[in-house]
Amino acid sequence: MSLVALLDIGSTRVSGVLISPTDDFPQILFTTDIPVILRDKLDTARFFRDVAEAAKEVLKNLIKSGHGAPKQTICFLSAPFYASRTNIFSQKEPESFVCSQKLLDSLIKKKIKDFPGYEILESKVLSISLNGYRVASPFGQQTQEIEFSHYLSVASAPVLAQLRQAISGVIYSTSIQFHSSAFVFFQTLGCLTAANKNYLALDFTGEISELSLIWRDALRETVSFPLGENWLIRELAQALKTTLEEGYSILRAYQSAHTNEAVEKTLTEALNKLRPVWLAAFREALNRALANSFLPKELFLLGKADLSPIIKQWLETESWQNLMLGDANLAIKIIDPVIFASLYNRIPQNLDLATLVE
Repeated sequence: MSLVALLDIGSTRVSGVLISPTDDFPQILFTTDIPVILRDKLDTARFFRDVAEAAKEVLKNLIKSGHGAPKQTICFLSAPFYASRTNIFSQKEPESFVCSQKLLDSLIKKKIKDFPGYEILESKVLSISLNGYRVASPFGQQTQEIEFSHYLSVASAPVLAQLRQAISGVIYSTSIQFHSSAFVFFQTLGCLTAANKNYLALDFTGEISELSLIWRDALRETVSFPLGENWLIRELAQALKTTLEEGYSILRAYQSAHTNEAVEKTLTEALNKLRPVWLAAFREALNRALANSFLPKELFLLGKADLSPIIKQWLETESWQNLMLGDANLAIKIIDPVIFASLYNRIPQNLDLATLVE
């Protein structure tokens, strides 16, 4: 059976997994990752070249593992490599009509025009309601009113061309697919949560933080803002007057209570200054995501083990009473490898979280 390469393309690293898609469960043959150079200032063109180069090195490592060359490559793009939105479509008629795939496609086509310079990654119908009731098998049924949510993600054609060129320069792949990380994260959380549930999902990785609202198991809205983990590391390194690598190392020691009093004081003061900045951006994104919805009681957080607790604390100590029904606080749940191991005992726990999700 042909081998498959999974590439997690993020703004901090590119991870690769070589998989043999066996009948019962995909067998993981080899894993590798290459960090993307974290620079003091972000140069967009140079950044995309760094990412493409990291993707090439990951594929070279997969081939060097000795298992053979993959014939198919599936790439999962993190923000800022794509943009996404969820639309609500509806149609109401005085007479009954038949719900069909053709009808849904025609409604989507009327509203979604071409995107010059962009390629569509996903165009998915997430949920369908007939006469006000959600149904699992709507096609062929009579109705007077239809409403459905539709997820669309797009990516820059030049960026995808750059990635395709990098991949093709290493292997001959008969199929190169691209998907958005927000959609993959949403699908995974559907396996980890109860049916018909409302919650938020926050991906705090790389350059961008990405917030998604899941309402009644449907991905209702996705909003991003440019304050991800790289922003936090840059700001802390600047406060410590040191390099990015050393600043991150000091932060890890701080989280483990292994720093001296002076450094701890400096880091605490820096985090206290950064907290309102990040929360203001998060609140703005939250207001855009909620629109006509109330704030769900749970938020699932995807991020590095040494950075996620900081964001968790910031969110838990903030008041959300004006957005939430009742007096309950927002419950933050960090996604970690243990959660996946409890469901899929054949997935190695040493993989990074984004790759585990994919």
